[in-house]
Amino acid sequence: MNTSTRVLVLLVLGLVFSSKAAAQEPASSFVPPQLESSGRDWVKMSSGEWLMGDVKGLRDDDFSFDSEDLDDLDLDWDDVAELYSPRILTYVFEDKIVLSGKGVIRADEIVIDDGMTEHHMKRSDLLGIIEGEQKEINYWSLKLGLGFVGRSGNTDQSDINTVFRIKREAALTRLMLNYEGNYGKLNGQESVNNQRASAALDFFLYRNLFITVPAVDYYNDTFHHALALLSVEIWNDDLKLETSLTWDRVESPRPNEDGVVPLRDDFRTYVGFSLDL
Repeated sequence: MNTSTRVLVLLVLGLVFSSKAAAQEPASSFVPPQLESSGRDWVKMSSGEWLMGDVKGLRDDDFSFDSEDLDDLDLDWDDVAELYSPRILTYVFEDKIVLSGKGVIRADEIVIDDGMTEHHMKRSDLLGIIEGEQKEINYWSLKLGLGFVGRSGNTDQSDINTVFRIKREAALTRLMLNYEGNYGKLNGQESVNNQRASAALDFFLYRNLFITVPAVDYYNDTFHHALALLSVEIWNDDLKLETSLTWDRVESPRPNEDGVVPLRDDFRTYVGFSLDL
């Protein structure tokens, strides 16, 4: 075998072995782009899978992530092994420590670069993540919806649905306001007319301890009834205390079989404890 043939054989063997080595390389060796060269967040799951997208937030061990291909995901924080975020996020820790900047989470270490200093924190002390830096405008989100359904022919029907949701989520508080209304006509006569509104305010005090007070739920239906609910929920680790006051009102009650007209208003008070073991 001449020299040129030997060189050719060695080159072929080198290509074969290098391709096999690349094919056998474990997926866990993948490293996302450097934070400075990519505008998207990367999440590594405990299974070894990688997701690219945007971190939406972390609260109560519920991790919200907008995946590039899988859309909105609600993940268990314990299933997230690593996080690489080149975007400015706000990280909330125990002892009311709040830091904003680019972040990397590996094992039990969190490194946050605020542009001037690298802060090294423990993952076990992390309470929450909020999208954006600590500015009032970043705390607010709004969703508006308007829908219309029309039908003509043997039946003339029109229905309108409106949805309004607003949320303010800061480092240690969360306010949620919701409204939904439905209005409809059937053959020129009003057939649907109801509204539901709710409000809740959460105070995050310490790890696994928050207070929801008050949580108000109001529902009104022209053809059925009106209902108002006020509840307070306190949660500490696996122990939960819940109290609520429910007001149920029927605007035009009908007589029962004995001819007695029921009262318009009913009140119910609830106090309960639950323990998750």
